[in-house]
Amino acid sequence: MKLAILFDDPAAKLAVANAEADAAERYGRLTVREREVLALITDGRLNKETAHELGISPRTVENHRQRLMEKVGVRTPAQLVRLAILAGE
Repeated sequence: MKLAILFDDPAAKLAVANAEADAAERYGRLTVREREVLALITDGRLNKETAHELGISPRTVENHRQRLMEKVGVRTPAQLVRLAILAGE
């Protein structure tokens, strides 16, 4: 669901639309594997669980996670989840 429909104020709608567009652009920078890791992170999976599901080592998951957080410009997992929600993922 688009967040912009929750606001009656045109300025608020524009701000939300801009935030969604920015999040989608940053999400678009990720590789397919980074998107897979992000999907599992936002699902609440631990690195070990993510590694098992993707058939890679937990250390590789940590590397993907760090790289994707740098690419999208976030510092915390909570910011990462917010970005994924805004991007519609």
